[in-house]
Amino acid sequence: MSKGGLLSTLTKEVKRRKRQRKPSVLEQLIAGCSAERVSVHFVDGRALEGALLYNPIKRSGKLINIDKEFSIDFETIEVRTIKVLIGRVGPHDFPVLPGVSDSGSPLVSESPDDDDLEV
Repeated sequence: MSKGGLLSTLTKEVKRRKRQRKPSVLEQLIAGCSAERVSVHFVDGRALEGALLYNPIKRSGKLINIDKEFSIDFETIEVRTIKVLIGRVGPHDFPVLPGVSDSGSPLVSESPDDDDLEV
């Protein structure tokens, strides 16, 4: 193999490596989907907050902010880092209120008799 052929092969491999995102970004995207609110920092310098949806098969995602009423579609290659701001709250993280079941629905009390109802 000539020197020029080997050098061009190595150059192509280096260029391919530069285009690929770190696996940590992919892991952050997947983990960010389970968070309630994340901050996404893009390669172009933007930093946006909201809820994250990510499709690892298509390598695309959507950031939705209901407070500011916007959503943005993005590709994995555009993301620099993701920070979880608010984690997802589990059902047992809230105190149980009197008269409310664990599922959050009101407890059923005795139903009134038909005789007590006025027509």
